[in-house]
Amino acid sequence: MDSTILKAKPLSLAKFISKTWEIIKTSWLNSLVVMLFILGIIIITVIVLALIWKIFLVLNLIQLAYIWTFRMLWQFLTALILFIIAVLAQFLLINSLLNPQVKLKENLKSINQVFWPFLCLTLILNLIFLLASLPFYISIFLFLLNNLVLGVISFIVGVVLILFLGSYLIFSPFILIEKKLSFLEAIKKSFILAEGNFGNIFLKIIVLGLILLIFNGLSLLAMLAPIIIRAILNGFIIMIMILVGFAYLFALYHDFKSLKNL
Repeated sequence: MDSTILKAKPLSLAKFISKTWEIIKTSWLNSLVVMLFILGIIIITVIVLALIWKIFLVLNLIQLAYIWTFRMLWQFLTALILFIIAVLAQFLLINSLLNPQVKLKENLKSINQVFWPFLCLTLILNLIFLLASLPFYISIFLFLLNNLVLGVISFIVGVVLILFLGSYLIFSPFILIEKKLSFLEAIKKSFILAEGNFGNIFLKIIVLGLILLIFNGLSLLAMLAPIIIRAILNGFIIMIMILVGFAYLFALYHDFKSLKNL
């Protein structure tokens, strides 16, 4: 097992924010290229799927008696394709941060090395956080039954579970892509990297949440603008949120990786 002896303390919050800003200044162009590329793929995918569905209807390839079944299957297929695109986007953004000199073409080629482990990791993480969020849904049910005490307890359990798991699993995508490991090894090393530093990671995740909440508030203010300007502003804000979020998490990973012999 790798040594987990700390070489120094994690960066203070002020220095950490400064480091994140430095990463943003050096990576924003590559990240923007990736985001525009993914946006183009999404637009083309949605148009192509809509055209295929229209062709099926015009040529009567779908029997009306089974149209709702076909529609459900089509929606599932659409969701699956968009999920794979989201996995691709996450890989490209993380890899561009790990290897800032790599251009988009080389970035796309490098996904072949870790696609299946990264896809498995993404599925596992989504499943874990879905299960961890169950107390939230239970709390809603309890609130509807006017059981406030158990509802609050269930809500708090959900918050604690998500923050705990988030703090220990947050490094796994970066580790898998950089080290080219299996998804299980990436999860294991993420726990090792976060070991003994839950409080620090927890605080910085809360700060990230507040930062993204502020940007989300700006998107609500954009609702007052005309529809075209609103769409442009919302798209711009979403891109900033993605850029800040990934740069922040990369700074967190880089900080703790430099502290431990991982």
